[in-house]
Amino acid sequence: MHAPSFALGVLSLAWLSGPLAAQDTTRVTAPAGASAAAPAGGAARTTLDGVFTTAQAKRGEELFWNVCAECHTTDDFGREFLEGWKGATLWTLYDELRNTMPEDNPGGLRRSEYADAIAYMLHLNDFPPGDAELGSAREALDPIKIEWDPPSTEPEKANPEAKRDTLTTRRPGAR
Repeated sequence: MHAPSFALGVLSLAWLSGPLAAQDTTRVTAPAGASAAAPAGGAARTTLDGVFTTAQAKRGEELFWNVCAECHTTDDFGREFLEGWKGATLWTLYDELRNTMPEDNPGGLRRSEYADAIAYMLHLNDFPPGDAELGSAREALDPIKIEWDPPSTEPEKANPEAKRDTLTTRRPGAR
């Protein structure tokens, strides 16, 4: 592995999984009582409302493969991961990622990159894209609750690549 590639991996990867520490501690996990969290003020929005764009998810995917994939697979951010955050706001998830990732430089990514990564996580879990990008300010993220009614996984068992029609799920150039 080349040094620049490794450095990018180390700097960006940790933000998605929480402390990976030598003790093999847990990944980023939802706060206790996340399902009780309510959006702050204003009309409630959820992740079902198309809160990111396809272009933003694509940037998040590029970040994932260039940084996060050193330690993570896309499976790390599937249904089980997001179910733990159900009911929390996107700000809560964003803030946790920003404060813990990358492990050796928490907060070391640009604010927009954390939002792009969340957009990619939402894409991986079949949330619908919308017309406006997900912001990175608390005011933009705090009113959006993580909610969804996951689709049946039966078609995916027959054709696992079917849901990934607009973005890839493999490292570019991987066999």
